[in-house]
Amino acid sequence: MQFHPLSQAFLLVSGNLLLMELPVAKLLAAGKPVFQISRARRHQDAIEEEERRAWQPGDFLKVNVDRVSWSPAVKGGGEGGKYSTKQVLQSVSWKLLGAEKVGLIGANGCGKSTQLLMLQDLIETTSGRIVKLPPDMRIAFMQQEADLDNGKTTFEEIHSAFADRPLDAIDKDIEGCATGADQHLQTMSVLLDERATAEQHISEVEMMLHKLGMTDRQDMTIPELSSGWQMRLALGKILLSRPNLLLLDEPTNHVDVETVEFMERLLRSEDIAMVIVSHDRYFLNQVCTKIVEIYRGKAKTYKGNYVQYLRARDSSLALEWKKYQRYQDNLKGLKKQLKKLEERFILETAAEKRRELDEVLANPVPKPEVLLISDFRFPSSLTSLPTAEPVQGENPVQEAGRSTGR
Repeated sequence: MQFHPLSQAFLLVSGNLLLMELPVAKLLAAGKPVFQISRARRHQDAIEEEERRAWQPGDFLKVNVDRVSWSPAVKGGGEGGKYSTKQVLQSVSWKLLGAEKVGLIGANGCGKSTQLLMLQDLIETTSGRIVKLPPDMRIAFMQQEADLDNGKTTFEEIHSAFADRPLDAIDKDIEGCATGADQHLQTMSVLLDERATAEQHISEVEMMLHKLGMTDRQDMTIPELSSGWQMRLALGKILLSRPNLLLLDEPTNHVDVETVEFMERLLRSEDIAMVIVSHDRYFLNQVCTKIVEIYRGKAKTYKGNYVQYLRARDSSLALEWKKYQRYQDNLKGLKKQLKKLEERFILETAAEKRRELDEVLANPVPKPEVLLISDFRFPSSLTSLPTAEPVQGENPVQEAGRSTGR
């Protein structure tokens, strides 16, 4: 049985080192019987199968990140260091429906790129599940740097999105069938269909090159293109593959402003579901229709673009400050009352007040942190956008406050 390295844990049992899935290892270490683990897995598999059966062709695309947690195995210092776990995601939940364009935001190391890997089934969740419908969803991933073949021309590279044979090779086979016997008629029909499909794909490539503004660069080799033009080409090639879901990890890194603005227009016009990880707030504002904020291992969802997210978040933050202030006032008042009662030796009432104070201290309200956004440029045309509200029922973050690393 094989497991992804990041989801492994080590247990020493009867002198033997066993390699297990992290959730199983944690449950066994806690003394939980194996049959409970198997029952939980069967229950989760049954739920996922029921959702897949309920999905019908023509339904909206759906991605459901349901109470996902992830704790990578981290090795301690030295060669003989023990393996420990550091929880990165804590019961994170959010949804994508139809052609929504979701922006995942949060501080470095909060688990944004990890979730992109989970969506590609490259990392297993520690707990929770990710349901993707349709079951045969085509997922494309765009990296920070273009992954292109330097030995090809622009046209050859983008045309490689299709697995077509060259037209010359197809025509040669057609000529061979034309001079053959009647039994080749069926083969001829297949070849003619193949040629028609290849011609259609060439037409699509030419249209995409025009859309990318690269018609006059189609004969250039990949090394002759700047990094910006290479990113355009990589994006066009991905779009030609017709994915159901497009994942983008910092797509605006290492490219010029003109290319970034072009990507904004192109992605905004595409009727494709997207999940975008980016520190470029303006890019997120131009492209995204939903923002999912990852903070302290949890997620909170906001409808709208980045400007609308900021407004809704700041409104929520103001309410949390009021809640925190009420808590502090209550705490201060209880301490003051308790002190007076003890000074006057009213012990019975003081004991009741002490229990009340202990109950308040047992349920603290954390102090919200102030977020300072100094590197986001608000376009003047967007200042009149309506305020968005947090989406209910998607595991909102309890702690307020953010950092400047967003």
